[in-house]
Amino acid sequence: MRHFIYFLIFISGSVLADTNSHRQLAEELYKAMNVEASINLSEQNMRNISSRQLAEYNAPTEAKVIMQEYMNKQVSVQMEVLRSVKFHDAYMDSYMKLFTEKEIKTILDFYTSPTGLKFLKSNLEMQQIFAKVAEEVSVEMKVTERLLKLRKELDEKLEQVKNTNFQNININ
Repeated sequence: MRHFIYFLIFISGSVLADTNSHRQLAEELYKAMNVEASINLSEQNMRNISSRQLAEYNAPTEAKVIMQEYMNKQVSVQMEVLRSVKFHDAYMDSYMKLFTEKEIKTILDFYTSPTGLKFLKSNLEMQQIFAKVAEEVSVEMKVTERLLKLRKELDEKLEQVKNTNFQNININ
């Protein structure tokens, strides 16, 4: 019986070591892929888009200041999610689930090679290019106007529901 217990301890320690090294490789991949820089760039792009959308609004300056503050808060909330420990852990768990240690090592070898480094750098540049294109297309397609119209429709429908559902309630 004692040998069986030693065997279980040995196996559990071995599994834990394998999991730790797998996790460590996933962390290295996260860093190598420059996920943090990608998140920061996404934040910058979101803030730029909201500023450009705001410029299209036909509103008084005081209203635009309030709207910009609100939009900045929205972006900050979204960025909290992307920068959270839970989101980071989900990245690690996904890497570990989708790739073996050997596969992660192979991916790391690529991303740390001159070609992989160039790919990562160009990927961030491509994100910036595509963000600008998305902004241009949004202006061409009058996205801001369409979103405002949708928001107005939503507000009207919610007001109807509010009036319908609450007019017979007596609060004493």
